[in-house]
Amino acid sequence: MMKELLWFSLSASLSASVQSFHLSPFQQAVPPLSTHPLHSKASSRKGRRGFGLGHPTSKKVSYPPIHLDEVDDDIDSQIFPLQDDLEQQLNTHNTANHNNNNNINAGARVSEFLSNIPRVLSPPPLVSSTQEWRKLQRHAAQTIKSTHLRELLQDPVRCDAMFAEHDGVYFDYSRQQVTLETMDLLFDLAEKQELTKRIQAMVNGEKINFTEDRAVLHTALRASKDKIGTVFVDDEDAIKEVHDVLDQIKQFTEAFRSGHITGYTGKRMRNIVSVGIGGSYLGPEFLHEVLKTEEEGISSSLGY
Repeated sequence: MMKELLWFSLSASLSASVQSFHLSPFQQAVPPLSTHPLHSKASSRKGRRGFGLGHPTSKKVSYPPIHLDEVDDDIDSQIFPLQDDLEQQLNTHNTANHNNNNNINAGARVSEFLSNIPRVLSPPPLVSSTQEWRKLQRHAAQTIKSTHLRELLQDPVRCDAMFAEHDGVYFDYSRQQVTLETMDLLFDLAEKQELTKRIQAMVNGEKINFTEDRAVLHTALRASKDKIGTVFVDDEDAIKEVHDVLDQIKQFTEAFRSGHITGYTGKRMRNIVSVGIGGSYLGPEFLHEVLKTEEEGISSSLGY
């Protein structure tokens, strides 16, 4: 009897070993349980309120039983992906590489743009870090803040001093909440920042717009003909180019007024419809309103 029991135990042990040897890693990982109770919504560690496994907020979730004979046919599909899955992963990988290349190209374009911006080896200090700025701040806090404009306008010396005239243009800034001391402090700050030098650089056509590496030439639009030959940008006479265009405008307007340029019917045009908003309309309207107040302007507009 004992001999039979030993043979039975040995046979059972060998059988279990053979079965375990032939199981795939996935099959061996599945415990032979009818259900797998798991806990959710709670940590395995108990906190200050006693939450954790076994707490009422911790619910047991039972999953359907897993039998080894039911997963045998599906083992390969779960361990080894299908061909379609491989193609999908490959496409995803290629798409990721494409997006990465786009990001690299975009980064290269940004780097190229930044490399074209001139490097400032010793950037000037911020205006707010200067002593002149701090003096202006103290003056504003101690004097200007508690001074009403009504009081300032009672000072005739101040009002007469805050008036400027240049070439027929009058500028009255006495209605600003500033004193003569304020103006002195502002002039000190402008001198500290070399404002006059910077204005002259703009008038001379220097490339002060460093982000676009170009000059700021709106001042050339108002320069007279005697200034031709004084402002050059990339070896081009900027003021001459402006007056060449102004001469073309003059020739067109004179031909229009005299009747050499006519409308569709062959008659002289007397009225103009201006379509525009903002600067494209307000500028011409301003000039029209000014010129029609002068007798010479009215005669010229009629072609006389």
